[in-house]
Amino acid sequence: MNVSRPEGIGPGKTFYDTSAFKAVTLAPGEVGRFGSMGRNSLRNPGVFRTDLTLGKTFQFNERFSLNFRAEAYNFTNSRLSTGFASTDVTNANFLRVLGASDERQFRLGLRLGF
Repeated sequence: MNVSRPEGIGPGKTFYDTSAFKAVTLAPGEVGRFGSMGRNSLRNPGVFRTDLTLGKTFQFNERFSLNFRAEAYNFTNSRLSTGFASTDVTNANFLRVLGASDERQFRLGLRLGF
């Protein structure tokens, strides 16, 4: 069975199709598992972040200079999740990503040197 990946983030949405999983009843002493699924098969959205910095120094004479700097944090505005709320099949938040962080931010700066 293939597990679909709708990649939903937020309340009421799941990152994976949870109907492909069911709780396994374990005998005493038996170790829990996800059927025939390979190890580390379920990946959360994770963190992918690209920062960008550009700068230029303008020299007016020996004494005065002007430094311009532009910075962009999370330049690609990638989705940065906080991970799955639960990996327990019996939990209502199984395979749900309930939070994300770090929206794109820009910062500009000027520095006069003398």
